[in-house]
Amino acid sequence: KHARNYTKILGIEFDKAIIHATHAAMFSQSDEPVKLRTYKAMVDLVDSDTEYGEREATILAALLLAHISKKMDRVQSLVAQKQPPAIS
Repeated sequence: KHARNYTKILGIEFDKAIIHATHAAMFSQSDEPVKLRTYKAMVDLVDSDTEYGEREATILAALLLAHISKKMDRVQSLVAQKQPPAIS
């Protein structure tokens, strides 16, 4: 909710921001930490699409990482529920 609202404030499409952040966090081939990769992706997005700068990109990166993490926790929970019990 917060990430979606913040993208509206910045004038960035939420779907575009989440795609960039997810790619940077999960699919990038870089050896940099996830936070740094996501931050850099958001700096590039904010610089190219808005008049805002690094401060706003930092906030957006944090909000999107929290959003992605929350969604991944839900997926992990659903996968765990569908696993058959271990045979001892």
